[in-house]
Amino acid sequence: MKNMIMKVAFLDGERLHNAFIAGTRALEGRKEYINSINVFPVPDGDTGDNMVSTLRHIAGNSLVCRSISKTCSSMADAALMGARGNSGLIIAQYIYGLSRALKDDTTVGTVAFAEGLVKAVPFAEEALSIPVEGTILTVLREWAEQVYSLSRGIRDFAVLLPSSIAAARRSLMDTPQRLEVLARNGVVDAGAQGFVDFLQGIRDFLEKGDLKSLMTGPVRLFREVHDEHPREEIPRYRYCTEAILEGAGLSRKDLMSDLSRYGDSVIIGGHENRYRIHVHTDRPAELFERLSGKGTLNDQKVDDMVRQV
Repeated sequence: MKNMIMKVAFLDGERLHNAFIAGTRALEGRKEYINSINVFPVPDGDTGDNMVSTLRHIAGNSLVCRSISKTCSSMADAALMGARGNSGLIIAQYIYGLSRALKDDTTVGTVAFAEGLVKAVPFAEEALSIPVEGTILTVLREWAEQVYSLSRGIRDFAVLLPSSIAAARRSLMDTPQRLEVLARNGVVDAGAQGFVDFLQGIRDFLEKGDLKSLMTGPVRLFREVHDEHPREEIPRYRYCTEAILEGAGLSRKDLMSDLSRYGDSVIIGGHENRYRIHVHTDRPAELFERLSGKGTLNDQKVDDMVRQV
């Protein structure tokens, strides 16, 4: 029996970015479906929009080179500047964690990359004031752990990623058992669904795609069917508020404590002297005024979630 030829023995910056584009394209084709099952943390129907906007910004604003560490670092910077919504900011912080894990590498094999995926999870978790199980965080963690487990015996990325997706799907299908609001509405977590669709896009590209089809070809859809739409429940707070805060001596812990008094769904992504803030609140003007006393505010955004519902 002949040995199988290894298709992808290592990842560099260009391969990582190409895979990212493939995942983004797949997610674009699923955007409306993801919007339709969005019930957590609020049923404002924009998770698909936010995830696609975030990933498009990363794909289109990253400096790509052979070095995976330099490329991933650039992707992390683009992610922070372009992140939108809860899931978008969690993804941005996860990519930042991955860039930290790969900071000295030009290329990586399956084991080193899998270790980086596991090490990136705490960075995503620390960005949230209250991490919740049954969301994209859970699927990220359990998928990364499966990739790491498989990497001990698989040296080909073209085998490793497809082999890991079953674990991501199992974790996704378990989200209603972990989060009551999902079970009540008969849906899986929208952000987690988006992440699995992103992985599916990368898998399809690895198995049968090429760079030309990646840029111009149609997106294959994997659509689950639900008989009922999620129940539309009024959010506890009215406004989804976001901004980028820059300044010297900023502390994520202090910001988290301070901003939690204004509402919920507090997420603070970023590092050092630049953070992207996300808060659900009834007092966006007061929140921005408070933040302006700590540094320079940019890219402020306020969405009326009640009107969206």
